[in-house]
Amino acid sequence: ELAKDTAYSVTFAVTSGTASFGYLEADGVDQLSLSVTSTGAVTLSVVSPAAGPATGSTTITINVNQQVPLATSKCGFKFVSSNDQVTRVSSAVATATASQITCTTPSVSPLHGTFQLSVSQDSGTSWSTSTLSYTYILPPVFTRLVPAFCPTVGGTSLTVEGGPFPSSSNAGCSVGGNVI
Repeated sequence: ELAKDTAYSVTFAVTSGTASFGYLEADGVDQLSLSVTSTGAVTLSVVSPAAGPATGSTTITINVNQQVPLATSKCGFKFVSSNDQVTRVSSAVATATASQITCTTPSVSPLHGTFQLSVSQDSGTSWSTSTLSYTYILPPVFTRLVPAFCPTVGGTSLTVEGGPFPSSSNAGCSVGGNVI
């Protein structure tokens, strides 16, 4: 039985739909009603950019289907290795609107590869499910330049060894400050 003039705390676990709490005094005079509505889990649809360095610090924008609470939301990055070891890292949501959130990618180095994206609205206790992914890329390591010396007049073909090198057409080299 509830006592008159007493504050009560009620916790609802609502994943979708509406939960209600009501109190009606026997004489019908005092009434208390509380209704909580949840729109369900966050759905992720697009991430931009979709890749960045394994060292992190890339600001990404993710399209979402609903506003998320800025104070308690996180972007999650989940990696499952070939031996089924799960690594999850997260970062706070920096901005949130009804259709987009932004966050800064955390460092995962020395790991790299495709990470599944998710969003938590409760400080990381539970995570949305998503097929959206973000790819962490290791920076290239240069091991050798062939030939090591060449004439200053130019015209010599160079081979850069090492990797991993980007497969993008935006990749290039510069020698002496000149892009080649």
